[in-house]
Amino acid sequence: ARRADVPAGLRWLAEAGGRDDVVMLFIAGHGVNAGNGRYYFLPHDARHEALAATAVAEDDIRQALRGVPGRAILFIDTCHAGNAFNARLVKDAADASIVVMAATDADTLAEERSNLGHGVFTYAMLQGLEGGADLIADGRVHTRELAAFVEAEVARLTANKQKPEAYVSSLADFVVAK
Repeated sequence: ARRADVPAGLRWLAEAGGRDDVVMLFIAGHGVNAGNGRYYFLPHDARHEALAATAVAEDDIRQALRGVPGRAILFIDTCHAGNAFNARLVKDAADASIVVMAATDADTLAEERSNLGHGVFTYAMLQGLEGGADLIADGRVHTRELAAFVEAEVARLTANKQKPEAYVSSLADFVVAK
């Protein structure tokens, strides 16, 4: 993705689905913490010396999710992803039934594994959605089950080097896969 293309994609989220639908935003790639303590997703054409103009700020992601008419899940598989998962996003998530699952805490790098074909977080998330996270064996995967499964699986695969973070409010625990 190029920076110029991202705003239109984020605006599209507000038009995706209705009040009874779930919109999933999956972001994977590179993420950095800027000197001002803000998280930025780095699209293909981002430049470190001009992050504000060439990267996607946490605020842009949060605003897009706020406009979703139904429920939303943000999966973010980048280094330092936990910094996008901050107090402002937690409040917005609680207010708007948004689930946030981040590959790492604010200070950790996200591991890639060629033998998995994905980043470790993405691999664990896909395994969970395919049924691995059906922890109560009812044929359905709830958001809280997925978060618990991903956390445990990422910890296992990385020998506790990578620590994913998740926020699932009591209002946002819903079936995400069958």
